[in-house]
Amino acid sequence: MWGSNRSPAQKWKILYADEAQKFKTKGKNVDHGFDINRPFHLVSTMGWKRLVTVGQGNYLKLRKYKKGETKQQWQFDQASKTIKSVGFGDRNGKFSISILSNGRSARVRAEATNSRWF
Repeated sequence: MWGSNRSPAQKWKILYADEAQKFKTKGKNVDHGFDINRPFHLVSTMGWKRLVTVGQGNYLKLRKYKKGETKQQWQFDQASKTIKSVGFGDRNGKFSISILSNGRSARVRAEATNSRWF
C-alpha cells in the first residue's frame, strides 16, 4: 500500500513461463500502432519538415534530412515497448527516447532503456 489513502501503488500480473508467448519480432503492434522493428523517421509538421536526430550529448534535435543517416531513424521495440534509435547506442544496445525529469520536462534524450516507463 502507498500513501495515507491506502491505495495500491503498483499492480502486478502473474505470467507463468510455460504459458508465456515469445515476443513478436515482425508485424504490427495493435495496442501502440507501430510496425515492430521497422525503421521510420519522426518528421516535424512545421515549416522545413525536419527530422528528430540524436545530437550532441544524446539530446534530440530537429535537423535537415540526410540520406542514410541512421541517427535519424527509429524503430519500435516490442519487448520493451519503447521507441529506439536504429543507429545510436552503446555496446549494450540501442538507446530509447526518454523524457527528462520523469516526463515533466520539455527536454528529450536518447538513453539506455530502463523500466520506468513500461
